Amino acid sequence: MASKWRSYKNLLKSKYFYRNKSVEFNLKKHPADVQADQWQYLVSYWMSDKGKRIEEATKRSRAYQKITHTSGSKSFVRVEDELNEAAGSNVGRIKVYEVTHTRKNGSYLDPEIPVLLEKARAKKAERSGTQSTDSYQEDLEIMSEVLGNERPGRVRGLGLGPTPTRVFSPRVSTIHTDEEFEKLQREVVEQRGMIQSLHEKLDFLMQHMAMPQDVATNSTPGHRRVPSSHSRHGGLVLD
Repeated sequence: MASKWRSYKNLLKSKYFYRNKSVEFNLKKHPADVQADQWQYLVSYWMSDKGKRIEEATKRSRAYQKITHTSGSKSFVRVEDELNEAAGSNVGRIKVYEVTHTRKNGSYLDPEIPVLLEKARAKKAERSGTQSTDSYQEDLEIMSEVLGNERPGRVRGLGLGPTPTRVFSPRVSTIHTDEEFEKLQREVVEQRGMIQSLHEKLDFLMQHMAMPQDVATNSTPGHRRVPSSHSRHGGLVLD
């Protein structure tokens, strides 16, 4: 959720904030769906020395990122669920990584991607003769070997939520019965549903920001203007 909130603020910044303009100019450019006092806070922060330092650090960090993905605003969880439903089984992390790093015309975003995928498939072929009770877990381990050590707090190719500690902890030590395993599966499904719901709500807000105000207000079902002093800001509430 924190990541989606940062994405939403970045959308506001890229669409309405002008770095080379004055504070007064930027205050007048505030979006209709953002309260004036909240926009003032964002502008003040972006114009502050701290905000500028973080912006420069982010640009430098971004320059080191070699490989991006093609899933856009769709979470990797949603991509994986769609692939699993189409295949009728878990497709595994290797397939999810391939799909999320391939363009619609079949080309890869970076020349390094097919090399990584080939290494992953070779490792999987090497393990095909061994006894493995969990192909999905095997895919996770193989991709981590190919991509390198995971950073704390996330696992590449799995999107928001999964962490190295949860993903790679030995299952034998934590799951002793079928009942416990089923309980964990239900929890995962519930968490994925909550995450997907939050993603969809934030995706809607981000799409709404990109639409002309009169179209977004009049054509969006389930929304109404707030009949209060806040209405002068064009605030919307969900019914």
